[in-house]
Amino acid sequence: MARIHDSTTGQPVIIAAGIGEEGTEAAGETLYNPVYLDSLIAKLPANWEQMNMEAVIETQVIQGHPGPPNILAVETW
Repeated sequence: MARIHDSTTGQPVIIAAGIGEEGTEAAGETLYNPVYLDSLIAKLPANWEQMNMEAVIETQVIQGHPGPPNILAVETW
């Protein structure tokens, strides 16, 4: 998952993608579930809104369905 500032529009661009549909679903759940989104935001620096961000998220696939997302790493620049 990534959040990148678009200098043309002045707006952030959010990319949520994974390896396979289960990985993409886990990335999307991180964005729309407040519990997971709050967990991601807690790992970001105080001025993260002004920065680009990339996160690595994992999930366990159980019988073809993704489990809860787990944030492994976050990088800002």
